[in-house]
Amino acid sequence: MAIERRLLWRIAAFMALFTLVSAADEFLGPHIIREPQNTTFNVDSSQQSTYLDCEAQGTPKPKYYWQKDSQNLTFTDDVFLSGGRLTINDPNRNTHAGWYQCFASNDVGTVMSQPAYLAFAYVNSFPFEARTDYEMTEDEGGCIDCEIPDFAPGITVQWFRSRTPGARASPILSSSATRTTFDGRLCFASIVENDEGQYNCAVTNIVQSGGGTQQLSKPFYVEVNGNSRPDTSSPPTRAVDVEDRTVLLGESVSLECYFFGNSVPNLRWSRTGGTIPSKAQTNKNNQELIIPDVELDDAGEYECSASNDILDDVKISGRITVKVPPQWLTELEDVSADIYDEATLECAAESPDGVTYEWYRNTELLTSRDRHTFSNNQQTLRITDLDRTDTAIYQCVAKNDFGAAYSTGQLTVRAIAPTFHIPLPTNQPAPRDGSVIIKCQPDAAPKPTIEWYHGEEKLATGGRYTIMEDGNLQITDVNDDDGGSYKCVATNTEGTAESVGSLAIKDGTSIQEHPEEKVITVGTDYTLRCSATTDEVFELAYFWMKGETQIDVVDDPHYEMDEGNLIIKDVQLTHAGLYTCVAQTTVDRAETSAMINVKGPPGPPAGVRVEITSTSNDVNALVSWMPGADHYSEIIYYKIESRTEYMPEWKEERDTIPATVQEVRLNGVSPWSTYEFRVTAMNDLGYGEPSEPSEPVTTPQKSPTKAPENVRGCCGGVGNLKIEWDALHMEDWNAPELLYIVAWQRADSDSDDFDEYTTIGEGTTHHLVTGVPAYTMYSVKVRATNAEGMGPFSPPAEVYSFQELPEAVPTNVKGSSKSGSSIRVSWTGIDANSFQGVLGGYKVKYWPSSETIDVAQVHRSEGSATATDITGLTFGMDYKFVVVAYNGDNENGPDSSEGSAATLKSPPLAVPGGLKVSPDGKNGLSVSWKAIKVGSTEEPLQGYKVLYWKEGQFEKDAEVKTINNPSTVKTVLSGLTNKETYLVKVRGYSKGGDGPVQDTPAKLNLESVQQGASRDGSGGGGASTLSVSFAFLFALSLLSLLYQPL
Repeated sequence: MAIERRLLWRIAAFMALFTLVSAADEFLGPHIIREPQNTTFNVDSSQQSTYLDCEAQGTPKPKYYWQKDSQNLTFTDDVFLSGGRLTINDPNRNTHAGWYQCFASNDVGTVMSQPAYLAFAYVNSFPFEARTDYEMTEDEGGCIDCEIPDFAPGITVQWFRSRTPGARASPILSSSATRTTFDGRLCFASIVENDEGQYNCAVTNIVQSGGGTQQLSKPFYVEVNGNSRPDTSSPPTRAVDVEDRTVLLGESVSLECYFFGNSVPNLRWSRTGGTIPSKAQTNKNNQELIIPDVELDDAGEYECSASNDILDDVKISGRITVKVPPQWLTELEDVSADIYDEATLECAAESPDGVTYEWYRNTELLTSRDRHTFSNNQQTLRITDLDRTDTAIYQCVAKNDFGAAYSTGQLTVRAIAPTFHIPLPTNQPAPRDGSVIIKCQPDAAPKPTIEWYHGEEKLATGGRYTIMEDGNLQITDVNDDDGGSYKCVATNTEGTAESVGSLAIKDGTSIQEHPEEKVITVGTDYTLRCSATTDEVFELAYFWMKGETQIDVVDDPHYEMDEGNLIIKDVQLTHAGLYTCVAQTTVDRAETSAMINVKGPPGPPAGVRVEITSTSNDVNALVSWMPGADHYSEIIYYKIESRTEYMPEWKEERDTIPATVQEVRLNGVSPWSTYEFRVTAMNDLGYGEPSEPSEPVTTPQKSPTKAPENVRGCCGGVGNLKIEWDALHMEDWNAPELLYIVAWQRADSDSDDFDEYTTIGEGTTHHLVTGVPAYTMYSVKVRATNAEGMGPFSPPAEVYSFQELPEAVPTNVKGSSKSGSSIRVSWTGIDANSFQGVLGGYKVKYWPSSETIDVAQVHRSEGSATATDITGLTFGMDYKFVVVAYNGDNENGPDSSEGSAATLKSPPLAVPGGLKVSPDGKNGLSVSWKAIKVGSTEEPLQGYKVLYWKEGQFEKDAEVKTINNPSTVKTVLSGLTNKETYLVKVRGYSKGGDGPVQDTPAKLNLESVQQGASRDGSGGGGASTLSVSFAFLFALSLLSLLYQPL
């Protein structure tokens, strides 16, 4: 019953709200939704009419009228309305051109559209009189004039020329040598003899809608006279100015540029103090610069530069100025206000060119008056002491010299006697010992005064009762005496109304199970328990807070709700805090809290400080710190890490420092380094977060303490001893100006002194000693030195001088086929003692017989072996090869004589098909397949290889059973393990190698042998047919039960 009552109340409230909204929608003032647009009518078109559109929304449906040039239009058969559309038949530019404005009106008010201009496009005819001919001089620039008749709003001009009068004229196309200017002239950069002829121009209106007439000028003749100057070349001379252009934001703008000159000038555009916008375009001869969709940043000075063989960079420029009509920031909104109250209407627009504002009420200009005041630069209209006549359509018009923007809003003044569309609730539940609010929501204007009665007793604010600002009644500490009838009385200047309801006192919400305070461990899960009771009439809901923030149990993966319980999953240190369970109904709530602490790795130590000390031999760092939070587990150890500019990764300096120690001296830190140190604490749950790095400290300079490592000798060339070593890492330089000192002597020397030294720069890690005997052992050592002194020598290293090249040649070089992709090469080796050095091995240079040795690849065979396999070759191809010996320095001796060999044909290319497996006893599989055939490019088939392995193992580890008969297509695999699943593939093989196997193995579980199961290569697992059938029958039975009548 409680649920039914709540549902009925919700339905009643919705219907009341729907009634209110519907009533308000009955009176909506007109709002323009389609503005009339500037329109141009082409007088030469075949169209017989034009129109201006206007559409407004409103209730009642608006009626329309129009004004032309601020005068009401009289409608006739030729000028008439259809809805809001104004149609004009047989438009006449003398009668109908002008500014038009649409007005829409209904019972609420009147609104006006933005003005729109009706223009007429036309081109008058050329005069009938003949044109005057032109005389022009060869190799000089000049222009001829079209003498365009009157037109509006714009035209295109096309020039024509014929070589002789009366001949067929051809259009003159734009080129670098000619240009038709914006004003219709035809300009020549430099007249040539071929430019002589008869000319005329055609003018067409740019408004092409409905067709139109092209006007053609009278022809005239251009005579080209010879030039008497000895040098007819000329520098660029301005023919057309780059005119300043003013354009509105969002429009397109074009600049033109043209120069006379011989040779014809090349043109280039640039922008003074900036770059040309990336969206800008030029025509193919750079005579025009077009910028579409102009923005404020496009304003500025643009230069056109002309260059030819005589003079470079002759410049003319023009300025683009961008103007901005007002752009709305805040538009008017519809406003409702109570009678005798006040209303505020606001609008705001912006433009770098300034904005002024005008306000209209039902299309009449508003000025300040007794109850109407403007502020904020007329952006705000405030109307006080509202009366019914203030209900109207208001418009804010933002203007400047470059446009206007209109915004419309309706002010509705409400004067309503109190009416209770939503009555007071009957038997509204109120929680005992809690609080309740009884809502009194009359619809009234002006705002009514509210009186409350409990039975016959009038209530006033005080004690447990509060009549709230919105008229609702709040009762606290509810008890049983608060039950019964309540009445709300609403009164305003328009009338009085009352509504009666009642309270039913119920049990309030009470916490029954409280969460416990607990210390929980990082990484575990924990449940905070909470349960509450309330009267059955209330819907009880739970949520949890951590501190002051509600926990998101939907999107946070660490939290989950189970009724009133909160589960924290994978607890982290950040989960520590005060948790509050809130049990809430629509009328009251109860809370209970518990502190949760988290046991985890320690927090970062704080206040890490470092003090650097130095002795003559060592640099030390004294590191101290303060303990961080132990997170409920005693700290056991600390560790210290460091990093420098040379070693940017953190390096451990000391670990297992007892927890009682908070200061450690680190000996032997690197000199001439900038250090940072950090400290990390550990407890029985592991290491915590490290501390913040210490302030950087710089260690003093010292002489090197480390000797260069990996001293060695290598391949220095004939007569040389090459000594190499690894460079010292910068961390070991200890000071700037690092150099290396190298010392050497023959290993069989009787002297203990190394008497030959050299100094090597810091970027070098090798030294070449020349004029030494071949393959002689030397004792070598290297030390580093820097600005503070010398470091220690490295231990003496034994290195050999250069090795002689082997002069002997491998003999008896032979080759043989091994497979379709490999050959075997053999030879007789050389005497390793025939030269001063070590025999490193042999290299085989090989290449296809159809090529030359220049494309040879090299195969290396180390040591004294005299045969090797060359792999990765092409099937069925002849190869040539030579063999060379090389020494321990990887230097080659002379080539042997050539040998040759061929790879076999390819292995089988086909995959055995029809692969099947079936059980053969408890521990065997019978495998069968279809035979394959080989082609002329394949080696003869020798047989098959059966690969088999257990499920879960890798195919590369499969066991292989070889069938040495190409006609055998069946075998048995025995000795297998029962209850295991085996996978099987088969391939053919030949001398050319192994062929391909199936993409998908055949598969069988030996446990199914009792059921006689078999599998082929189509993929099935080990599930039995019986199981599938049972599942199907079960599903049919279940569907049958679902469709039984209830």
